[in-house]
Amino acid sequence: MISDLWGVTAGFRQSNAWLAVLTGNLLPPTFYAGDAWGSFNSLARLGTGLLAAFGLIFWLLPIVDRALSADVPGTCEVPGTWG
Repeated sequence: MISDLWGVTAGFRQSNAWLAVLTGNLLPPTFYAGDAWGSFNSLARLGTGLLAAFGLIFWLLPIVDRALSADVPGTCEVPGTWG
């Protein structure tokens, strides 16, 4: 967020120079800059998106389960049976 104060192209996320220093510049330049598939930005966005999705699912699933099981009285606890 702080890097956005200097504009879109002047922040530390634009070039990821910090990551190049951290890794000793071992990876190709296309990994550090840009948002093409296989770059650090694309992999970081994919990873954080998956973490957020799983977090939301596992937070919301018990709430939905409790709400649905409270609405249907007399349902059977054993899956695959009717009664």
